Amino acid sequence: MHRFCIALFLCSLIPLAAGGQDLLEGLWAPPEGTARGVSSSTHVLELNADSLSIKPGETVTLADLEGRGIITRISIAAHSEEPQHRRLLMLRMYWDAEDHPSVEAPLGDFFAVGHGLQKNVESYIVQNASGGKMSTSLWPMPFRKSALITVTNEGELPVDAFIYAIDWTEGARVPRGTPYFHAEYRQAYPATLGENYVVADIEGAG
Repeated sequence: MHRFCIALFLCSLIPLAAGGQDLLEGLWAPPEGTARGVSSSTHVLELNADSLSIKPGETVTLADLEGRGIITRISIAAHSEEPQHRRLLMLRMYWDAEDHPSVEAPLGDFFAVGHGLQKNVESYIVQNASGGKMSTSLWPMPFRKSALITVTNEGELPVDAFIYAIDWTEGARVPRGTPYFHAEYRQAYPATLGENYVVADIEGAG
């Protein structure tokens, strides 16, 4: 009863004159596209397991999607005996068969935790739970032709357990002019004293 009352109270706070009516109409409108998902169990289906291992230097394809769609959720958990392995697992994402990745970042940094650490984070878009071992991103990532997501183990020890799940909407409408998701990790070590470090040098619309 308490949960029901709270839900009714929250709904009553939606200002219908400021777009709340559109939100309510979305509840009964048929969804566009088909919900799809890929996960680590796809790789090891014959072994009746839900995780995979990644050798040092090995690159594993997490998703190779064809057609138009939007990635809606990425969840990853990884275990390795190597310290700071979340800085050594490199995520790369390619939209529409591009030659260079639009996303290139260590696993931990992509999920908002730097220095290879494992910490809990709770935000609207990114969450890290279970002491930072389980990470989820809700960034919407549209593509028009294809999407390729890989992870590379750049460490010296194997990742003995890598679990992931990626949700996407196949056939979702991607309006003309829709921007693509980009993320790049950069660093300078050691930093040069007296020289400015370029954080971003961006051209074009955004």
